[in-house]
Amino acid sequence: MRPVLWDRRTGTIVSNNFPDITIDLATRFERWAGTSVDLYPDALRPEINKLNGWIYHDVNAGVSRVARAAREDDREQERHPVVAALERLDERLAEQRFLAGDTITEADVRLWVTLARFDAEYNRGHLISERELSVFEHLWPYARDLYRHPAFRETTEGLPAAWDAPHGRGR
Repeated sequence: MRPVLWDRRTGTIVSNNFPDITIDLATRFERWAGTSVDLYPDALRPEINKLNGWIYHDVNAGVSRVARAAREDDREQERHPVVAALERLDERLAEQRFLAGDTITEADVRLWVTLARFDAEYNRGHLISERELSVFEHLWPYARDLYRHPAFRETTEGLPAAWDAPHGRGR
C-alpha cells in the first residue's frame, strides 16, 4: 500500500509518489502547513537530499528488488546493497540521534516506511538479511524511538509488542 496525498476539496489524488509527498508538503504546500514541525529545514536540505537518494535506492526500493528477483543468484546480488545500507545507517546512528542530526527530518520518515515493515514483510524468512532489525545495535533503538512519537505510532499498524518494550537509548 502506498501513501496518497489527497485533496479533500476536489476529491482527487494530488500525488501518490511517496518519495515526494513529504517534500511537497514542506515546499509546495508550505503555506497551508502548521509550523510546529519542519521535516525539510532549509539548512539541512542538502544533507537530507543526499540521504534520501541512497536510502530510496538502497533501502526503500532495494527491498522490492530483492523480493522481485526471479533467481536465487539475482536475489543474492540485490540483497547485498540493502544489508550494506542498513549497516551504514547503523554506524551513522551510533554518532547521532536522527539521520540528519538532532531532529527528525524527511530522511527519517523515508527510512521509517521500510524499517517498520522490515522484519514482518521484507525480511520474512531472512530473505534480505540474516539479522532481524532488532540485532542492529543502533538502528533498532532508533526505529523504536521514532515509533514512540505519535506521528509515527498513530499512522503505523500491526507492529509486534517488541516495538513497545523499554530500551536503553535514553533519548
